[in-house]
Amino acid sequence: MPLKLPSNLQFLPQPFEWIYVPSGSVELSHPPPDFIRKVVRVNDFFIAKYPITNAQYKIYVDETGRKPEISHRWDNEKIDYPLHPVCELRWQEAMLFSRWVSSKTDEVVTLPSLAQWQRAGQGDDNRKYPWGDNWDETKSNAGGYLQHTTPVTQYREGASPYGVMDMAGNVFEWCITSNITGTDEVGFEITETRLMSGELLMSDERVFQSSAFNTHIRSAELHQIGACPIFFQYMTGIRLVRMPHIE
Repeated sequence: MPLKLPSNLQFLPQPFEWIYVPSGSVELSHPPPDFIRKVVRVNDFFIAKYPITNAQYKIYVDETGRKPEISHRWDNEKIDYPLHPVCELRWQEAMLFSRWVSSKTDEVVTLPSLAQWQRAGQGDDNRKYPWGDNWDETKSNAGGYLQHTTPVTQYREGASPYGVMDMAGNVFEWCITSNITGTDEVGFEITETRLMSGELLMSDERVFQSSAFNTHIRSAELHQIGACPIFFQYMTGIRLVRMPHIE
């Protein structure tokens, strides 16, 4: 049976494109503090070629009224950079966005698991960076050289083996994976921070991947894993995944 391609989200400004990632294995080091390395199998999936941009997130904001909760950057600066990745989002904000996309498409769209994210970035050869094993400052917005985000289309030579962009540098990207259990389960209702209990917000930690524009190059490798409570935000943004299905 042929594989049915997911919709390309025409209700969002370009660029948006799904990239197919075939099934395979990936080596993970998770969860802390033990960092036991293990090889896990990853089923095939689709992943967004680019992080979600400010212009794309603005469509969501205009329809739902849900501005980024830490909104001073949004109000004063980031909205003026439509092709730059949306950033400084809390985990539940990223999840709410993905569920909004699902509601618009009738497809199951969510955040990537840690294993999916790393599989999309590394392919089959366990490489350090999306483009290979040697650092190249011309292929990524990391290392603090620019001190600001850049358009998600800028570093085309830094693509992963599958053609996924910005998997090193620019902004961190939330994953669905729990930093505490290592699973991809969500056992609670996701809503705005003000409607969630402080105990839950403090106790649930989720993983983020990639690196940001101000990340030191020693921390820009694909194996680097960050995590924090879900109410926290660094330079964290969104990349979407979609499970395949057969027609």
